[in-house]
Amino acid sequence: MLDNLIAQHDVRAEDNPNFRYLERQSTLARQLREQHTSVSLNREQREREMEAQEAEQLSGEPTPPRTGA
Repeated sequence: MLDNLIAQHDVRAEDNPNFRYLERQSTLARQLREQHTSVSLNREQREREMEAQEAEQLSGEPTPPRTGA
């Protein structure tokens, strides 16, 4: 029974873009926590790092649901 529920969950999660987005955001947040134990004193370097983080986060943005028109 549990195996069946897990399989159904996996199918739903695989087809749900919002769920995949949340998983991606969770992974990115964890990576950032592990990665950033220090901050560069160089302003240009910090700006590049922030831009790279923002670009990575935006790359996983879900598309809005389509409405029937």
